[in-house]
Amino acid sequence: MHNQRTTKEVVAITFFWSVLLTMGLFALIGGTDDGRHAADQAADTPPVQAQAQERSAQIAEYQRILQTDPQNLDALIALGDLYFEAHQYKEAMSAFLQAEKVAPDNVHVNNDLGLLALNTRRYDAAIARFKRALQANPSGVDSLYYLGVAYRHKGDLETAKKTFEQVLAANPPPRLAQKATEELAALEQAAAAGKGQP
Repeated sequence: MHNQRTTKEVVAITFFWSVLLTMGLFALIGGTDDGRHAADQAADTPPVQAQAQERSAQIAEYQRILQTDPQNLDALIALGDLYFEAHQYKEAMSAFLQAEKVAPDNVHVNNDLGLLALNTRRYDAAIARFKRALQANPSGVDSLYYLGVAYRHKGDLETAKKTFEQVLAANPPPRLAQKATEELAALEQAAAAGKGQP
């Protein structure tokens, strides 16, 4: 009887250690790979200060281009984007307004001017910009999504809901579909909460 119990214990202990060993090997293999990816990502991602220096150098380069070619649309848009990324909204606005003079119906320019208007809570101006972008490119689902966001911020929830439904009906990329779905869910929750109030 004592020998039988010992055999069971040996089997259980052997099984336990084999599971641990297997898990350890998987962790080691996975850990090495994950560690390598993490190191690669760390090497690929410069520190914030280096990114700021690189952005400053790019801004200076585009400004240099615009000194000799003030109507260079690509340089104006790139400069506006760089300022936008750096949260220098006044400078971004200036660059995009200059770009608008060169190409009034440019979708990128109107979308970014609309986003800048949203940042300053000028919702009617944002709506006008996104509509203008949609006139230039009626199938522009990004512009349509931004339009829905502008309506939601303005408080026109019914129009926002219809706009997000149009975004989903247009079969957008997965990222945009997820965002529109989340917006619709939030609007439905707000409507349900509103109906529950006396």
